[in-house]
Amino acid sequence: MPNVILLIDDNHSLDHVGCYGGHCATPTWDAVAAAGVRFTQLRTVSPVCSPARAALQTGCYPAQAGIIESWLQARARAAADY
Repeated sequence: MPNVILLIDDNHSLDHVGCYGGHCATPTWDAVAAAGVRFTQLRTVSPVCSPARAALQTGCYPAQAGIIESWLQARARAAADY
């Protein structure tokens, strides 16, 4: 059975990571990628980290896991209540 390491990094896209041709120096990520498998196509259920992490951990959509789609929406609603 293979070992699997899932790296989750907030506020990065593939054009930031060196092993994908990005402009940032990421020597540790590059070394891990060189020794393993790199995936070049991905999808996410949310561009915001909390709902995306909840979906990954539960196997459900964020709303099904009880996490709103965006904390920005909640923040806007809270501001409107004042």
